[in-house]
Amino acid sequence: MTTPSVAVIPAAGYGTRLFPATRSMKKEFFPLVGRDGIARPAILVIVEEALSAGVDEIVLVVQPNDEALFREFFTTPLPPSHYARLTPDLQRVADQILEIGRRIQIAIQPSQEGYGHAVWCARNAVKDRPFLLLLGDHVYQSRTETTCAEQLCKMARSMEGSVIGLMTVTAEELGSRGIVTGDWVAESQMLMITACAEKPEPAYARHHLQVEGLAKDRYLAIFGQYILKPAIFDHLERSLREDRRERGEIQLTTVLDDLCRGSGALGVIIEGSTYDFGQPGLYVETLNALRK
Repeated sequence: MTTPSVAVIPAAGYGTRLFPATRSMKKEFFPLVGRDGIARPAILVIVEEALSAGVDEIVLVVQPNDEALFREFFTTPLPPSHYARLTPDLQRVADQILEIGRRIQIAIQPSQEGYGHAVWCARNAVKDRPFLLLLGDHVYQSRTETTCAEQLCKMARSMEGSVIGLMTVTAEELGSRGIVTGDWVAESQMLMITACAEKPEPAYARHHLQVEGLAKDRYLAIFGQYILKPAIFDHLERSLREDRRERGEIQLTTVLDDLCRGSGALGVIIEGSTYDFGQPGLYVETLNALRK
């Protein structure tokens, strides 16, 4: 598989866990400060992560009323008087945002029916191409000189099917993660995934989701980065047609479970960390982590 030419980033949530701050600002525009000391909106950090992997296009999935907001950020130049007040470093960032804007497409999620539904709403923009998928409320920090998304894409080049980034988590984290199980591919760090479960109960995980070689009460969780073949849209459409929901929503993990039990998918361990900024306490943790 060659490097995907397109990435999908769902950004259509309400941000209810960050209310009332999200009454005045979309959570995707909450500021994150990196090691360079520049305050970027979260959506820009995630888009830059995707571009680091070599994609040419970014599809943002947004609510209908938010389309103008996202378009304005990525395509509208600053007034000259504002631009002139920026430092040279920040002027370069302003120019880069407009360059990135030329690669942005917008897809609309007309109603909020879950993460899987948001991905399905990108189908017309993705067309028949494999695509990189990143969560819209997580940011990623590599433990190597290569970004997490670039790691995933490099490892996927020798593979034919869908590839899912993985990380090791403790039993205490089961309630906030999609968990996978499977069999290690001989003499490699790749896992042939045989099943996925969204936020499983500990008892279920202990009996059904253990992976050989991991310590007791250690599990493999979905990292939040995927390379998916366009066939995923067929699985999503079937879930929508059959109204297969968990907690009232169309979940991507449910569809990935179908995929893994059918044509299969490979999992690869990502050398990095993922940070959820969608809750107040986790947002603070994310700010602290990104400065290190």
